[in-house]
Amino acid sequence: MLIPVASSALLMAGAVVLCDFDGTIANIDAAEFALRKFAVGDWERYDRQLEEGKITLKQCLEREFALVRASRLDISSEVLKATTLRPHFGDLVSHCDQRHIPLVIVSAGLDFIVREIVRSNGWEGKLELLMPRSLFTSRGMKLQFPRTRFRSSQSFKDDTVASYQKLGRPVAYIGDGSPDLAAAEAADLVFTVKDSKLSRLCDRRNVAHSDFRDFAEVVQALGSWP
Repeated sequence: MLIPVASSALLMAGAVVLCDFDGTIANIDAAEFALRKFAVGDWERYDRQLEEGKITLKQCLEREFALVRASRLDISSEVLKATTLRPHFGDLVSHCDQRHIPLVIVSAGLDFIVREIVRSNGWEGKLELLMPRSLFTSRGMKLQFPRTRFRSSQSFKDDTVASYQKLGRPVAYIGDGSPDLAAAEAADLVFTVKDSKLSRLCDRRNVAHSDFRDFAEVVQALGSWP
């Protein structure tokens, strides 16, 4: 189920925390794991085209997952066995829940994997999900992406940052990869996984950010922010 940006959480005043999933909450890139195991053909060429700026994140993922030939059950079984979570993410969930700070997982990954991890950890109702919806067809997987609101947006990630900020709400963004860069550049507070591609890109672009290894560091740094 897609939870739109214009959710009930937006009616509350104050800050918002947006967090990537693959490589950030999860210690692996679950979507990449699924592609390596189940895609038929050279899906990595689309990653190269994305890095070169020839296609968008949406185009990249649509083309990659169209190559996947497997059932939802087969993908879930393999990916969930391989996925572990970065320590203390549950502490961030509790921190935001206790302070009534909306926590939104903003991910271009596999929605059914994220939903199962949220359910199995008892986090339903304590955070929101904003990500593409996975559809299984005889011609491969299709992804339905959240709509963007601003023409200048590079993806739904930075579009979500802008949507909250337009309402006067400060945004903290947590991520690890190049698809997170535009959102990080726009956010008011940025946390990057230590030694990640996003951390290096933020260094190059002079984007203020704090590196972290586990979410206990993020919770401590958030403190009473904003």
